Amino acid sequence: MDEPQIATLENGHQLRYRRFGIGKSIIFLHGYPETHSIWLTLMKELSAKYDVLAFDWPGMGGSDVWKGGSTPKSMGARIIQIMNYFKIDNAHLVGHDMGGQPALVCASDHPNRIKSVTVINSLLIHNAQTSWEIRYLRNLTLNKLILTFLPRVVFNRAIQTFGKNEIEISSELKDEFWHYFSKETVRRYIIRMCYGYQAQLPKLAKFYSKVTCPVLALWSKDNKHFSVDHGVKLKEILPKTKIVTLDGSSHWIGYYRTKETKNALIEFLDNL
Repeated sequence: MDEPQIATLENGHQLRYRRFGIGKSIIFLHGYPETHSIWLTLMKELSAKYDVLAFDWPGMGGSDVWKGGSTPKSMGARIIQIMNYFKIDNAHLVGHDMGGQPALVCASDHPNRIKSVTVINSLLIHNAQTSWEIRYLRNLTLNKLILTFLPRVVFNRAIQTFGKNEIEISSELKDEFWHYFSKETVRRYIIRMCYGYQAQLPKLAKFYSKVTCPVLALWSKDNKHFSVDHGVKLKEILPKTKIVTLDGSSHWIGYYRTKETKNALIEFLDNL
């Protein structure tokens, strides 16, 4: 349970992941600069009731880069490929940060495979409120320069702001995140992914509008980087979206506010 595993998929690429528990499947999708390990404490909390799976996105963490695109649509398609490998017929998706958009697009493109989507503190809407850091990183020229030449600055700022006013992230987790984020190959993929996301972001509303499964927008009230305005605007597109806010400013609420996140997810899933 505690140690990650490596799977070699049908395309020949390796995927770093954890999977355990029993019951209906939940798949957890991370952002950056973290790895899938950000979900581990929450996965343990839910594993008595659910089959839980989290993986490093292809190209990030310890997973190989795949050929093809790096847009939310292409990453959504990869979720299905990974589900097929693990023989998961259908699943609930939980996407945080840059995992939120592909989760919704995947649900739009594969309505028979995705039972629900939970999005957490994510850049969902191109014109919704973000922090100044995110605005700078959405400038693709600056994004490439900063991620190429100042990775430690980006990483330290993320560690500082993603858990602001909350408990410290463990040194083991911090070391793991930096181990992978410090790799040039990982950052090159992230730069490529940012280009793909920025290009497709204004077009995502048309995908969101086709989502038929239940959707939960789970936000920290004072999130520094992505305000709950993203969830509100998502609800304008998908009126049945349920919005739940948790006190505090933590970006990684699945880690810093594990029990509250667990309770919100169980309440949402139990009422489907």
